[in-house]
Amino acid sequence: MDRLLAGSLLAAMAGLAPVIAGAQVPSARAARAGIGAPFLAAATDPDAGSAKPSVEPARVFGEIFAGAYAGVAGYFVGTWVGSAIAEGLGTESPENRERIGYVVGILSATFATAGSVAAVGNIGDQTGSYPAALVGTAAGVAVGVLFDQMIYGHARLPSETGSSRMRWVSASIEALLPSFGATIAFNSTRRFK
Repeated sequence: MDRLLAGSLLAAMAGLAPVIAGAQVPSARAARAGIGAPFLAAATDPDAGSAKPSVEPARVFGEIFAGAYAGVAGYFVGTWVGSAIAEGLGTESPENRERIGYVVGILSATFATAGSVAAVGNIGDQTGSYPAALVGTAAGVAVGVLFDQMIYGHARLPSETGSSRMRWVSASIEALLPSFGATIAFNSTRRFK
């Protein structure tokens, strides 16, 4: 089980490899010496035509973590609001209230994750596509649901099955997957403003 978890984490991280690999910029010494100057100018000058901005690792990690924290907060707030709405509409079954809360929580987390990734990604002279971040978030949520299916056999964390450490690790991975998807999708559409 631990090998499956480690393999899943490595597979999720491998999706970021192309984004982070493109983040290598020439050193200051190479820039002063003029080595790679034409390429550096094309990558950082907004007037250089259709060149994409270089990927900044700090921006990428900011997008990932802002999206993850916003997604978790969006899920809890959305679950609470969804349950309150279901109760206000007179839903009598606790299971139905919980399902409605769960769906509203997932939707809230999806929009919060994509919005946070796009907000961090749009800082400065760069922009990207919010709809792409939304699609990436949805892909990350789908991978998280499949991850739950592989580990637990259903889409919800069990209350008593497995070790608590395993549940925390899997919940942490699931919280990051939508943010990884949003970051990859958003950065694939980056351009200068």
